[in-house]
Amino acid sequence: MKFTISFIDNQLLLKSDYVTILEISNPKLFSRIISLFYKRVTLGDERNDLLLSDDDNNIKNISKETILLTNYYDFTFIHKKLISKFNEKILSNLNYNYASKDQINILLNKISNLVTDSIEVDLDYEFSVPEADKIIKIMDFNFTNIFQNESIYDIIKNIIELISDMNICKIIVLVNLKSYISSIELLNLYKYSKYRNIFLLLIESKESILLEYEYKIYIDDDFDELIYQYE
Repeated sequence: MKFTISFIDNQLLLKSDYVTILEISNPKLFSRIISLFYKRVTLGDERNDLLLSDDDNNIKNISKETILLTNYYDFTFIHKKLISKFNEKILSNLNYNYASKDQINILLNKISNLVTDSIEVDLDYEFSVPEADKIIKIMDFNFTNIFQNESIYDIIKNIIELISDMNICKIIVLVNLKSYISSIELLNLYKYSKYRNIFLLLIESKESILLEYEYKIYIDDDFDELIYQYE
């Protein structure tokens, strides 16, 4: 998969064996790109200056395939976003007309270890999809457990686990993450995201040393684009 930004030359390639890093030296350009991702990913704006496509160049829905993390001390918004995406994913996995009790039991029990209170579901009847929607809303899922750890590294690792287990989305965009966790923690997250088949895109406002697993595009103050890949 890849992101295409209309005003930079190189596409942001999301590679299965690498983590993509975009480092931007110019503050105005950095702000412009973060604002663009926020509008497309978080607000769901439809605009052609930022596109996501697969390996066959089919355009994908950015807001459905991606979550954006910018604030590592307040996860309230992303918590709500994950709950919304989770509920949508459950309903999309149900049969179009009717959902059996086994389908619902499997889906709900799969995430019992990630919700605030572990649950065990045993529904003994079949119901239509609209009724399933009502039940899911009544159960009021939340994932506060994964945000209670004081470690930013652990929280992000838990988010990767959640979205991978429930196939909520494929991409996490992380802004200035390198300012908050160590290089060792970064490498562990890189390996874990590869194991979980989740793409990470780090957008950074400072230049840094190239680490293992990194594929990097660096845009300097003259807007020249340099590409590095760890070998």
